[in-house]
Amino acid sequence: MIVKYEQTAAYICPFCSNLTKKKISAFDFSGRDRMSLKCSTMGCREECAGISLRTGKYKITVECPVCGDSHTFTAPGVKFWNKQLLKYKCPVSGVDIMFFGEEGAITRTINEHMPEYADIIPDYDDNSVESEMLYEILDCVHELRDNDLISCMCGSHSVAIQLINNCVVLVCERCGRVRVIETNEHNMAMLLNAEAIVIGN
Repeated sequence: MIVKYEQTAAYICPFCSNLTKKKISAFDFSGRDRMSLKCSTMGCREECAGISLRTGKYKITVECPVCGDSHTFTAPGVKFWNKQLLKYKCPVSGVDIMFFGEEGAITRTINEHMPEYADIIPDYDDNSVESEMLYEILDCVHELRDNDLISCMCGSHSVAIQLINNCVVLVCERCGRVRVIETNEHNMAMLLNAEAIVIGN
């Protein structure tokens, strides 16, 4: 059997609901035993899944866009790289949430089951002014968090970023305080000049 060691991974971001397709190969594990699969949406970049290599098997951890929990699956190395299509389901809903295989097979499967994803993958118009502004705001927020410039009045710097109803929502993971940043020009200008954000202030 010829092992090709290259597949397409497809997954739905639990944070912004974007569907990402990414080419992966065995060479991605060169010098490391874990690969991170992140959202491809500009401004999001959240980790949606991780793949670890353990004694010839791949451990796949997926952040579920349906139930919000993390699910773990395993696949033998040869099967992982050679199956035309591998699908992994959310054990709570039964909906397929992670795909590996040939890109065409993945696309056909998702299209055939699109009604299942109607509530998960919104029909965004990526060229609209509002969508562009939303992801610019999200990009600014991520940059501030990456530089440890987002904090909460309780003193915590552990902050979750969520997209809800076209708003960027910051949630303190210690005390639960929330700050909602609506998509508008005022907030865009504020963030471009912000030196820090304090939740609850």
